[in-house]
Amino acid sequence: MVTRAVFIIAFVASVAVADPAQYLDCGSSAKLHSVDVTPCPAGVTYAVLVRGENASIAVTFTTEKVANSVVAVVHAIVAGVPLPFPLPNPDGCQDSGLECPLNSSTPYTYTNTVPVQSGYPKIKLVVKLELKDRKGDNIVCTAFPAEIY
Repeated sequence: MVTRAVFIIAFVASVAVADPAQYLDCGSSAKLHSVDVTPCPAGVTYAVLVRGENASIAVTFTTEKVANSVVAVVHAIVAGVPLPFPLPNPDGCQDSGLECPLNSSTPYTYTNTVPVQSGYPKIKLVVKLELKDRKGDNIVCTAFPAEIY
């Protein structure tokens, strides 16, 4: 756990000079093609999450195995500590662009929009999104740097 947290912190530091839309595959069983976060302005190496507004994510992947159900789990990692971030709809098979069951060797795009609450502190963090099958195994695991304004 500590090793993974150190790796994620090192990842955030490394993207400070990289191109926008940098993300980390943190243990996907699927082939991860892209992660698009909106807003993520040009020239910025992290997702910009504005308090009182919505943030959207689109994750494109090709799964290697059949998944009858998908659950989305999000954590905000602050100072290496993962904090659960409850989603309004964690069912990845409902209103997310996915049609379950997921079939192997088929490309999919998971989408979700969440409100960035006005009460959230202004902070830099890492957002970790996992799409899990019914056994709790990761189909997709991705992490990316963000800042709440």
